[in-house]
Order: sequence, then C-alpha cells, then structure tokens
Amino acid sequence: MRWLCGLLLAATATVSSAQVKLFDAANLGEASGMVHASVSLNDAIRLHCAKAFPAAKAHLDHAYFVWLMANEDEIVVAEKIYGELESGKRAALENGAQAAAKALLDTLQSDGRVEAACAQQIQTQRDGEQNVARRTPKASAFLKDYLAAHPRTADETARLDFVRGCRKQSLNNGQDFDELMPRCACLAEVHFTQLSEAERSDYATQTRARKPAAELMQLPYMRRVQPAMLRCLTGT
Repeated sequence: MRWLCGLLLAATATVSSAQVKLFDAANLGEASGMVHASVSLNDAIRLHCAKAFPAAKAHLDHAYFVWLMANEDEIVVAEKIYGELESGKRAALENGAQAAAKALLDTLQSDGRVEAACAQQIQTQRDGEQNVARRTPKASAFLKDYLAAHPRTADETARLDFVRGCRKQSLNNGQDFDELMPRCACLAEVHFTQLSEAERSDYATQTRARKPAAELMQLPYMRRVQPAMLRCLTGT
C-alpha cells in the first residue's frame, strides 16, 4: 500500500511531481489499484470540498471531469482489472481512499489551509498536474501497455463515447455532476441493450444530420425505449 501514501502526498500538493514518482507502481496489479484509489480519493476530496464550499461545487465538478477525461485510458483499464478483484479487497481499497481523503481535509481544516487546498485541487486537475502519466508514469505505462495488448472492441469504444458525450453535454447544461453520472450510465445501458445495432447506427446517422431532439424522440425505436429512458432521467 506504499502507493496510497504517494496519493496522499500528491493530494496535499505540497510535494513535487518528481517526489511523487518515488511511489510509482511496480506491476500491473499495483498500477490498477493505484489508479482506482486515485479516482476514489479525488472524488472524495471533491465532495468534501464541495460540502465545505458549496459555491465552488460547479468548479470542483468541472475540474474532476477534466481529470477523468484526460486519464480515461488508464482509468478504464484500471477499473476493469480492479473489478476482477474479490469484494473484500475492493472494499479495503475503497474505504482506505475515503478515510485518507477525510483525514487529509480534516488536517487541512484544523490548520486553516482547506480553502487553499481545495482551490489548488481545481487548478492541478485542470492544468494536468494530477494526470496519471505525469504523477505516476510507470503506472500509466503498465495500464496503456495492457490496453495496447487488449484493444477495446467497437462496442466498448461506442459505449465510452456515448457516456463521455452524455456527461459533457449534461455538465455544460448546468446539471449537477453527482446526478448526471448515474443518469448517463443508465442511459448508456438502455442505448446498448435495448436498441439493436442497426437502430443505434440509424440514430447516429440522424444525430450527425443535426435532427432536432424532439424529432429524434419520435423515431419508432426511440419511442419504444422512452419509458426506460424516463426511468433513467427521473431516477425511478
């Protein structure tokens, strides 16, 4: 778990990238655990900062989204490998990251540095300082080498594109990040399990032609899945 210490140091933004690299991954398994914990830690910091400074939530959400997209290749591979771990190990990693974030921010709060730390979290995510390849190049290389050896299928790529587009559009429309994340995942599940390949292809053609949303929703196959889509949108 030496790499979790490295993530904590990185999150405080009090050490240089060169110092953080000392805690880099030694193998693929460690790389996947490191990146998964980094996602959990960054998300926990985002939520704690948003609770402390509600007016900054939109900025925190946007910075975290920028970070997720910049590190998408490493994150997707890490989550795939992490998902194959037995549940006890997954819970230990998740709980460790959550506890680490809370301990870090509690310490900063007591020192009167939490506002500056939250502002720096936004800045370092937006400018790429926290990118996996920059902070932990060995972990990045392990995960990208795995992706090169096990390339995504066309369906996996299409799902990623769909979810990314849904998140970006929703965020740009001012929707709350914590509401849009499960909503986009749900819509992707409907899109890729309840529409046939031919229907998805036709829908893509229609959207590229910039058909109005109201017109798209009147397509026969879209009318068929509207109840499922509505459940995604309402969370029911």
